[in-house]
Amino acid sequence: ATSGGTSFDQYNTVLAHTKTYNPLADYGSGVLLGHPEHRGWNFNMKMFENLVDTDLTTIEPNFQLSQYQVYNNMVRTVQKDYPIHLWRKSENGMIIGNSAFDTTSTKNVVSPYSSPTGWDDPENIFKDNNLNLQASIGN
Repeated sequence: ATSGGTSFDQYNTVLAHTKTYNPLADYGSGVLLGHPEHRGWNFNMKMFENLVDTDLTTIEPNFQLSQYQVYNNMVRTVQKDYPIHLWRKSENGMIIGNSAFDTTSTKNVVSPYSSPTGWDDPENIFKDNNLNLQASIGN
């Protein structure tokens, strides 16, 4: 167990074959991959073949995440332009073959890099074959 200020690193985590359904207006978020700065790093994380249906962001590779893969997930968001949001500095990641369905967005599935002031952008992220089924576009 950890307590306030305890740091640890996490290795080889797999999140597969799950369903996340969180439709709460203005609060319904999905899966955050990464740690707050004081908690250590996540290495070699894989997230694949999940269904994530939310009001806000579905999947968010975030800070302290390295050498990760997000692939073959089905995602749906009601309010966000990009179901998969690259936020803060994750690094050495692959985001491949994810599909957004029944979304109001006409944009790509994966966001461009968009870090808040004072944070570094994601680095060395490979994005390919992510498809917005509603708009027939991909990145």
